[in-house]
Amino acid sequence: MPNPRQRRSNLHKRQLRHRKRQKLIEPTPQQKEKIFRFKREGQFGIAMRDRGVQDRTLKDTNDAHNKNFRKITEELSRAFPGETLNVVLEGNGDSSFGYELNRGRDGTTKVNVIRTDISPSSPVEHNIFPEELAKKIPANSAHLVVSTFGGVTYTKVSQEKAIANIIHILKPGGIASIATAETFEFTRGRQVDKYDLWRIEQRFRNITINEKHIGKGEKKVVTVLAIRKLH
Repeated sequence: MPNPRQRRSNLHKRQLRHRKRQKLIEPTPQQKEKIFRFKREGQFGIAMRDRGVQDRTLKDTNDAHNKNFRKITEELSRAFPGETLNVVLEGNGDSSFGYELNRGRDGTTKVNVIRTDISPSSPVEHNIFPEELAKKIPANSAHLVVSTFGGVTYTKVSQEKAIANIIHILKPGGIASIATAETFEFTRGRQVDKYDLWRIEQRFRNITINEKHIGKGEKKVVTVLAIRKLH
């Protein structure tokens, strides 16, 4: 059994880890100003149109991630019996993915879809950058987070903080799937920097991250990050 000195030391270490995680999650004052400026000037309206969000379907999203999200929600429903699944669609835009995810269910899997997007013209619940997810969505509340060439790809603020926010809102036992791409369009997107990913793994020891390259297209190189929160 730890003695009082060891308990104090362990508590101090936990507090340090918590502060480091919070620093990774919370945007700096300069980043907050950048987010405010982007929103005020509406710089992401073109980005949404260029990345083809308007007509993205459930099948398109499944193909982009190389996953079956209806099957994933059914598996999560069995893992969390009696709970309504909170599914956060980051960078949803006008996509029909959330509507199709709920359509035709037999009632055994209940899904609450929460949509976010960086464009003020998007019909979503939260007009926020991925770096602001922790401000609007409670910690440890999302069973599934899906980002398909959304804010994580296109943000000019911090991809590191964007992914840290996704992990922060993810429920223990939950899953996040983030499709990022190097695009060569006017609104240039980018994949997650390897050093950023390493820092995230160091700060969040209760996650697993699998990185998969889906393939190369004419305009984009796709990498999918599959994150599971363990506890």
